[in-house]
Amino acid sequence: MAKLDPSKVLLWTLENLERWLNQPGLGENDQFELKSELLLLHKKVEPEIRENKNQEIRKDFSAFANSLGGFIFVGIRNTKEIVGVIEDGEYFTELNKVLSNSQLLPKLQLSHMNQHVIPISSKGGKTRVVYVFYMYCPT
Repeated sequence: MAKLDPSKVLLWTLENLERWLNQPGLGENDQFELKSELLLLHKKVEPEIRENKNQEIRKDFSAFANSLGGFIFVGIRNTKEIVGVIEDGEYFTELNKVLSNSQLLPKLQLSHMNQHVIPISSKGGKTRVVYVFYMYCPT
């Protein structure tokens, strides 16, 4: 499997994403992870469950930032089904809070990583998207 090129992936359309996901044998590896959901925005969950999820997010982002780099695709199940997440103005604010509230190094902020939003559908005034985050450790 060829290495994902950030300069191309960060310009993908839904068609590009679908073509990539339909490759035989494609599965999560040291270049990317698929997440159906990242944040538990607007969900009523116990504080402990929320913090465990937030800790998982920090570790995933930090692992790519401390390596040769990698992508996190949010809105795609491990089965490669594109489900999207509702585009929400609070999403990036909340994710920044989660990432900055960490003892992990390097300190992570969305402004220090590449991001891309791929719209997938719109219904009832709500748009579902796939968020693409690319982290890398500058040399």
